[in-house]
Amino acid sequence: MVLFDSKTDHNETLVLQDYDYACGESDCTAFGAGATCYHLSFIEKVSYGYNMLYQMSNQDQRKCNLLGATITTNNPSTLDCDFPIEILTVEVMDGESTLTKRY
Repeated sequence: MVLFDSKTDHNETLVLQDYDYACGESDCTAFGAGATCYHLSFIEKVSYGYNMLYQMSNQDQRKCNLLGATITTNNPSTLDCDFPIEILTVEVMDGESTLTKRY
């Protein structure tokens, strides 16, 4: 998992830019009104966004050069808000071509 370290000395504007980038490149739809993770604090939403980018990038650390991003084994999921872990890719053979699909 990649989470936001929530240190208060980070530049808030830069954190917001990285959060917007992470959610733009991944899936933060769980924050929509009435959605499962709608109740998260801003800091928790930043962690969720950072983690989604990391997971959707096949856990490539180079994709998570984000302000305050830290790799951890702690899972902050709650009963109603799941922080996905290890989104797998599967290669499917289709005749002579190889297709990669994400599940």
